[in-house]
Amino acid sequence: MSNINKLKVQRLRRQGKTYKEIGINIGKKIPKSSLSFWCKDIRLSDLQKQRIIKMSRKNLEIARKKAVATFHARRENRLNELRHNNLFFKDLLKYKRFTKK
Repeated sequence: MSNINKLKVQRLRRQGKTYKEIGINIGKKIPKSSLSFWCKDIRLSDLQKQRIIKMSRKNLEIARKKAVATFHARRENRLNELRHNNLFFKDLLKYKRFTKK
């Protein structure tokens, strides 16, 4: 990566941008490890840290909601699949000779 891009990365980090925002702004996929290394001496203000923490919490909340929705959808699909696959047994249990007396 050119020195100009590295300087741009450092400038964006000084503005309090997250590594993801920096990658989007640069327009290239840059590993977070590289970004972290280039910005290791840059200290964020308390306000910038709070902004990043707030964003992280918001993103975590969104991810949790998506995970719960995905879990419920998969569970419902699995239950429907089990219901469908076991219709034979339901019908079979209607007859007395297959049930306990």
